[in-house]
Amino acid sequence: MSGVALSVVVIGRNESAGLARCLASVEGLDVLYVDSGSTDESREIAAARGVPVMAIDEPPFTAARGREVGWRQARGDWIFFLDGDCVMSPGALRATEALRADPEIAVVWGVSRERRPDVSFLQRVLELRYRGFPEGPGPLVGGNYFCRREALEAVDGFDVTLAGGENANLGWRLRKAGRVVWHVEAPLVEFESGITGLGAYWRRAIRFGRDEALHLWRSRNFLARLFDVGSAERLKDLTTLLAAVAATLAGLVPWWGSLAAVLGLKLWRSRRKGAPGMVLLYVIHTQIHCLPMFLGLLGYLIQAPFRTSR
Repeated sequence: MSGVALSVVVIGRNESAGLARCLASVEGLDVLYVDSGSTDESREIAAARGVPVMAIDEPPFTAARGREVGWRQARGDWIFFLDGDCVMSPGALRATEALRADPEIAVVWGVSRERRPDVSFLQRVLELRYRGFPEGPGPLVGGNYFCRREALEAVDGFDVTLAGGENANLGWRLRKAGRVVWHVEAPLVEFESGITGLGAYWRRAIRFGRDEALHLWRSRNFLARLFDVGSAERLKDLTTLLAAVAATLAGLVPWWGSLAAVLGLKLWRSRRKGAPGMVLLYVIHTQIHCLPMFLGLLGYLIQAPFRTSR
């Protein structure tokens, strides 16, 4: 290698509103920006800061493709993947201590925080998704993390056929290869979801449902995906709710019993995410979230047999 320990790969599309702030947070590091068909001034903003720009000018404009182009062009032995609408938190580099300590650790990810949680009630609740995970091995959640180059090479990088869910897919394949995905209970990035209304909330849930369908279709094993320690919490939420509805419709459990069981189980799973009042609101959100997520998952799986995969 070139002797560069860490490279930062920033990906984005039409990120002019926040890209300068993002790049400022990683100033002084080895950084490159992968732009996916932006029609705003994103590329000019990066170039003005002296950041090399890798341009993707032909579709598909996906995060998977941006990350794949980026890490293969980066020089570092470790790669930090950073979305262009996020900023690296002060002290985030301390998370690389886990990579140094254990060569079997392939990925290190941490806590993501809303930059302006008071903008909307929904943003305060949605932020809890990234909190409460125990320190240690587990799933890969979110798109901002450190990854060992050698581990990426071992699994041939990202699946660029994916329109979404590429990070969870990468974590799944790394763990199948015997590598460790490690969570640290420390902030790595700040982000702004922009979820201020019900329309954006609904579209986000549909997209997450499609992402889960992508994971299921790639793994080809629903039960392994569901009960594996790396399973996405959203999939467990959806499966639990569907099981409760089925039990009620079959007359096995009264509706109030099913509701109490679903909420109680989710409250227990989410107990480490924050103050009790916010956790309760988060739990209610996760159950409402299941409907559009189910529609997104079902829509993808219906079309999946007609798609090609890697």
